[in-house]
Amino acid sequence: MEFEIELKLLTNNEAGEVIDKKLLPNLTCNAKKKVMRLTNYYFDTPNRLLRKHDIGLRIRSSDQYCEQTLKTSGHSIGGLHKRPEYNVSLDCYDRSNTKSPNLSLFENSAWPKNFDLEAAQKDLETMFSTNFTRHVYLLDNKTSSIELVWDNGEVRSGEFTLPICEIELELKKGAVKDLFKLAKQISSLMPLGIGVHSKAARGYRLADNVKISRATLPNFGNNVALNIEECVVLINKALSHFQIASAFFCFNHLELNFDGVPDISKAFNLLTLSLQKLFNLTLCNELSVLCDKSVSLTFHWSSIVHDIEAAKEDSFEFLEKLSVFLTNSQTIDFQLDLVQVMLEKPWVNYN
Repeated sequence: MEFEIELKLLTNNEAGEVIDKKLLPNLTCNAKKKVMRLTNYYFDTPNRLLRKHDIGLRIRSSDQYCEQTLKTSGHSIGGLHKRPEYNVSLDCYDRSNTKSPNLSLFENSAWPKNFDLEAAQKDLETMFSTNFTRHVYLLDNKTSSIELVWDNGEVRSGEFTLPICEIELELKKGAVKDLFKLAKQISSLMPLGIGVHSKAARGYRLADNVKISRATLPNFGNNVALNIEECVVLINKALSHFQIASAFFCFNHLELNFDGVPDISKAFNLLTLSLQKLFNLTLCNELSVLCDKSVSLTFHWSSIVHDIEAAKEDSFEFLEKLSVFLTNSQTIDFQLDLVQVMLEKPWVNYN
């Protein structure tokens, strides 16, 4: 078993050129690059038995290798994901291996207690596939090793598809702060969103024809009495909601529209208020700085939304400004700084 610790960053089709020409020349590390074409089939039972246990199962193949992978329930906060991962190499020359996984190849400890492995094996079927070109950059220096990958392709279920265009930063060696440092360097060079949903989650949504739901956020008043733990829960919930709504607005490859703006506004307001509450309870200096940044971002956000509402039908120019605001380095770095502070303080159990 391995633990995968990664940040997922949504981006655009120019990412590869920016990485090669602007990012790598300014990094003080050894960089090794390779390009692969990856085909991935994801499996589950008709009643979504694996999904119910928060298990992802796939077979991945390329010209060089073929393996089956099991990912089980992990933890995430603000786009940083930590998840157990089990990998088993398969015979590359026997392409029948891509038709169905052999669940018995995974170690017993990978499965939940009382999981009916035999029944799951019998009922497995292909749910969807992902096909993309992966540009891999292994970045090594004296203190850390990070794998940066840029994936460009699609998720497919039958005749329906969703685009894949994202950067993943996976920590191989070193401190998690090194991931945040690299992510902030990238955010200074290109528009980004922070990805909350995995490729598998998007594939299930496509296979089951499930739309992105408008999650319900709790109402929050300044007089609400919260303890530190409750504040942390609210911050994580509001941040996740803000990231999902922002990513859908900026990277869904559809025409920009006003529909998602109220969700983004509500999530950001909740984030700002719960962050202020947490600061009042902890008097943490880093949170004080983040509170000031959130006020500045809120002012900028409110100004753009006011202009959109004033323009009414002639609002596309302001919707573009809103998209730029959501993907610029100031907004992204605020989110990254918040997640890093939350991880470094004893308020969040991320183990």
